[in-house]
Amino acid sequence: PRWVPSESPSFNAGVMVINLEAWRSRQVTARIEEWVAENKKNRIWRHGSQPAMLLVFHDEVHWLDWRWNVDGLGHRLNYPQEVLQEAKILHWTGPLKPWLDDGVNRLLWEPH
Repeated sequence: PRWVPSESPSFNAGVMVINLEAWRSRQVTARIEEWVAENKKNRIWRHGSQPAMLLVFHDEVHWLDWRWNVDGLGHRLNYPQEVLQEAKILHWTGPLKPWLDDGVNRLLWEPH
């Protein structure tokens, strides 16, 4: 699509389940590469591959249970303990990665 409605939900491409057969048959890699090339020419966005995937998949997302992507750990400091205990994947989205000097939520990350 060349236009995505602003009310389209966003997803985090850092944790995805992909049907590889459909991906290949629909030539998704080429479609994403086209968007990346367009961005390189016209600087449409500045956040890596995430926007290209949002443009390609904006109306085809099937949501995973929240436990499979507890994100924001690279900037959020106050997740409730119950959320963290139920999480299947802890995802450090945000700039303060736990391996950096100014990183946050290190105690969650260090055991791994």
